[in-house]
Amino acid sequence: MLAWDDALDYYNSNTKEAQAIIAKNVGSKPDALTTSFEGIQLFDLQESQDFLENDYEGLWGDIAEIMLDQGQIEAVPDVNEYLNTELGAEALEAK
Repeated sequence: MLAWDDALDYYNSNTKEAQAIIAKNVGSKPDALTTSFEGIQLFDLQESQDFLENDYEGLWGDIAEIMLDQGQIEAVPDVNEYLNTELGAEALEAK
């Protein structure tokens, strides 16, 4: 998990180079992914942890209701039965 923050620091400091690396690894050219790169928000470890601990449950409820309405699921699972934020908390403590 700590490697993610290093990768994100590199991406933010060397955006064009990082986008070229990403594009190469998905089999594309950076110019072909311009709108994709513009439409993405990359969270650092703290932002990810904050989202998972505070906002994810609400988002999950919205997504689950859509899936329920579309017949993709029969019941809305309890997000707390599978969401574990302990690894992120441990990684943040180790920073």
